[in-house]
Amino acid sequence: MTISTSMGNRVCEQHHRDPVVCPPNLRKGLFTTAAVDKIDHNPSSTTSTDSFHGTGISLFQHPSQHNNGTDRREHSVLEQPSTTSTLSELPESYTCVRPLVLPRKDPPLQKADGPLKSDGQEIIQALHQEYGSVLFIF
Repeated sequence: MTISTSMGNRVCEQHHRDPVVCPPNLRKGLFTTAAVDKIDHNPSSTTSTDSFHGTGISLFQHPSQHNNGTDRREHSVLEQPSTTSTLSELPESYTCVRPLVLPRKDPPLQKADGPLKSDGQEIIQALHQEYGSVLFIF
């Protein structure tokens, strides 16, 4: 319990220091890419008891020979174990998700400038502009 409390408190401290939400082992100064995908199990279920909806997020860092990044962690969790069994408080934005309420009225729409139908000439002009005189239309 002491180790897990210490780990949780260190991550909370780092969040207050860096104001960023990411794993503590990510390094500063490295090119980082992400892959995000939805996870749906039994999406055809009519009840929420038989289904699961979530999001998978993977972060990839790309170190090079010249740039290995900088460690963001200031201390090891095990260097100074926590002397308390109480976890630090998280920001309210982590613990309180406000409901989203959609407007009841239709949004105001701007009037359209120009015709609502096209004869397709805009596409042909754009293709000529993009590819020059080498244009094949099938």
